[in-house]
Amino acid sequence: MTKIILAVIFLIACFLWSADFKLSLHPFRMSVSSLMTAIGWVLVVVGIAFVTGDARQKAKHEGYQQCTQDFIKSIKKVEDAKKEQVPGPNGDPQ
Repeated sequence: MTKIILAVIFLIACFLWSADFKLSLHPFRMSVSSLMTAIGWVLVVVGIAFVTGDARQKAKHEGYQQCTQDFIKSIKKVEDAKKEQVPGPNGDPQ
């Protein structure tokens, strides 16, 4: 839980830094001079996160399909090998 809180604080600090946030205490004043730049960076980061997440999901799905196909092929090989075994005189495979 503390890792999540620290990550959120870090992300807020990065957003305020990229927005060029200024705080004045004598006449209390807050100013954000580059708000659109900060919003743009947030959108870029969110977009990259979606693209990498989608690519990971597709790769995982393709991996499952390949694994299933390989498993079916190996089962067929075992079944074919059993069919090719010729029984001996006592009925046991040679």
